Amino acid sequence: MDSQSESGVFAAQVDQVTIIGTGLLGASIGLCLRQRNYAGRIVGVGRRQETLDIAQKLGAIDQGVLSIHEAEQLPRDQIHLVILATPLGSFADYFIELASCQPTGVTFITDVGSTKTDICKAAADNLEFPHLFIGAHPMAGSEAQGPVHARADLFQGGLCILTPSGTNGDIYAKEIVTDFWRTLGMRTAEKTPEEHDRLVALISHLPHALASLMVDLADERKALSVAATGFRDTTRIASGDPQVWTDIFTTNRQAVLEAIDLLDNKLAELRQVIADGDVEKVFAWLDKAKSARDQWLTEGVTEA
Repeated sequence: MDSQSESGVFAAQVDQVTIIGTGLLGASIGLCLRQRNYAGRIVGVGRRQETLDIAQKLGAIDQGVLSIHEAEQLPRDQIHLVILATPLGSFADYFIELASCQPTGVTFITDVGSTKTDICKAAADNLEFPHLFIGAHPMAGSEAQGPVHARADLFQGGLCILTPSGTNGDIYAKEIVTDFWRTLGMRTAEKTPEEHDRLVALISHLPHALASLMVDLADERKALSVAATGFRDTTRIASGDPQVWTDIFTTNRQAVLEAIDLLDNKLAELRQVIADGDVEKVFAWLDKAKSARDQWLTEGVTEA
């Protein structure tokens, strides 16, 4: 499935959105909802009052609380949507906390996590009603951190990958969550958690590892003093939050290792081509990659 149409079920029926984690992504969700005239209440949950205060001052949330229990007990009439926008390592604890709540009404749950297999398993293992969780990965973001960098247009035109699987397949939950991401201006597509992790390891996780390795190598060899815009642009993502990426590499370990093995093979092939000094093969290798990238660009780039 790949679509950007909107049914309006989210805005019509969800009267409270609770964003757990009001950093870059969480605060951007709040700003986007307000820009798109969402009429319900937006609640932020965080561990630091300072961050919640910044998000509220920016207009990303209406109210900030320090626990899920407080957010779940706020009076509302219809349906509640919770978005987990915290580091991956905290998801299981939040699922346990959500399961311990006694909410008023129905609570659906989605997330912004960059890996999905471990998250979906944690939801199945820890939530009281795991079928009300629909995993999601909005392909949007920045190396910047914190609510001060939030943008109302961060998700516009991007792709959000949904991963309903196993017990996580409630039709109504999927309808609500799908329409939520489309309301933010995103296209949606469905993958299994395992397929998502395999594909994203190749186009996101491996590139981040390579960018970090390139910076590390250049630093070790004292080459950064002559680096310019090309190196800056190629390694931009290496400025991402180390804790976030530690969680990603840990929770998607197997897929990342498989991607590294594939890269090893490609590097060996490239090394041999260059070692042979075969000009035609070098050109063909570069031209093939250029053509593939150019074609991808003409089809529309997913911001991430």
